[in-house]
Amino acid sequence: MNELITYKNNITSQWGEDGIITEIFKRINTQEKFCIEFGAWDGKHLSNIWNLWHEQGWSALLIEAEEAKIPTLEKSLEKFPNVKAFHALVQAEGETSLDSILKKTFPNKEIDILSIDIDSDDYYVFESLSVSPRVVLIEYNPTVPPDMEVVQEKGTYFGSSALALCTLARKKGYTLASLTETNLFFVRNDEFPKLGIPEPVLKDIFIRDNLTYIMTGYDGTPAVSRIPTYHDLERDTTKKLRFRDATYDTVTLKKYKELFIEKILVKIKQKIKHLLFQGTPKDKAYKKQEQRVLEWNRIDGDRTLRLSYPLTENSLVVDVGGFKGQWASEIFDKYCCRVIIFEPIQKFSDEIKNKFLHNKNITCHTLGLSDKNSEVVISLIGDQTSLFKEDSNLEKIQIVNASEFFIAHNVHSIDLIKINIEGEEYNLLENLIESGFIKNIENIQVQFHDFVPRATERMEEIKEKLLQTHTPTYQYEFVWENWKRKTN
Repeated sequence: MNELITYKNNITSQWGEDGIITEIFKRINTQEKFCIEFGAWDGKHLSNIWNLWHEQGWSALLIEAEEAKIPTLEKSLEKFPNVKAFHALVQAEGETSLDSILKKTFPNKEIDILSIDIDSDDYYVFESLSVSPRVVLIEYNPTVPPDMEVVQEKGTYFGSSALALCTLARKKGYTLASLTETNLFFVRNDEFPKLGIPEPVLKDIFIRDNLTYIMTGYDGTPAVSRIPTYHDLERDTTKKLRFRDATYDTVTLKKYKELFIEKILVKIKQKIKHLLFQGTPKDKAYKKQEQRVLEWNRIDGDRTLRLSYPLTENSLVVDVGGFKGQWASEIFDKYCCRVIIFEPIQKFSDEIKNKFLHNKNITCHTLGLSDKNSEVVISLIGDQTSLFKEDSNLEKIQIVNASEFFIAHNVHSIDLIKINIEGEEYNLLENLIESGFIKNIENIQVQFHDFVPRATERMEEIKEKLLQTHTPTYQYEFVWENWKRKTN
């Protein structure tokens, strides 16, 4: 029985962790009132411990990997002298291990609660600790069944299973106390009796909402019980498997074989780049972007922020840079809204049109949106395309003046526009702003790219202009951000 789950409550946490933490310390009491959290962001966003240091006077160590976020974090702590911000990507060993960081910040201080959530080496960080916090809150991969002991390879982005973390916790002198959709609560063995509850059994309390089962027919047709929480599956939209009491999506699994090979090649290329450019400005820029992406992945932004909008079946969504139509498919699945896709590369556009052949709510134009009407040559680098990167594989594409196109096609109001066009977003946004059409767009979801000349300068100029009509709702620099239209 997961007794503590009944105390779930969110103040800033995501899955009710705030309420469970409060109840745990009601029972075991506090000692030094000292807490630690990785991935601090601004100290509040999806935090598991903000309520402790901000509202209850605890001291805290807030560790943030992205340097650009540190000034904002430090500003939020100005009235809290017992709370420190520390810039580091916490790792299992070395100068940025938690043990090393504690020696520099809060030596010899007992930790009441430690929240570990770095979307990668959580297991190894926990394993490496020489300190023993009274309570440990740690993220697990909820898509792995509770009877599988899975530990990711160091430095990868998979996470570890609940069972693997429970096994490690037991070795380190902890007992499972509770869990939420993505986090496990462990209480140190000497403190656990104070909770007054029996030790819960993982398989009995495990939340199975994120589990996906792959089934195959006798002819080998694969089907899934649900679309996975984190997925890159290629859905077969031409058919579904129908049963007496249910209908299941069919998927293409061949893609996974290609994906594994691709990931191996990417890893080899990354190692070569690291050896060639180690310590150079290019290497520093690469590492900085890695940190940005890591923070975005920590909150699972692709599955949460990018798909969470007040849309209905009457809404209009414009997808600029449709690629293979995955995001458009997910938006439509969630809201059944009308979607217009712009994808200038012929093979990708053809794939999108085939994917949505029988869906009258989704249309695709083999065009790119920009600030002018023109035929240009674009580079094709694998599945990536750009007007700003050079490659021997080239294709002529048609681009059109965005605001003129919308007006000519009677598009007078857009509820959400998604822009991911590998550097051309600067020209497109400048066109929408200068023409005044930007006022007709409710939400602008955009990915800026830093390989464009004067990228940072142009981005700041565009943001300054956007502030006249829109307000940012989330910003992960050079990853994804969203701007919502101001209300009059």
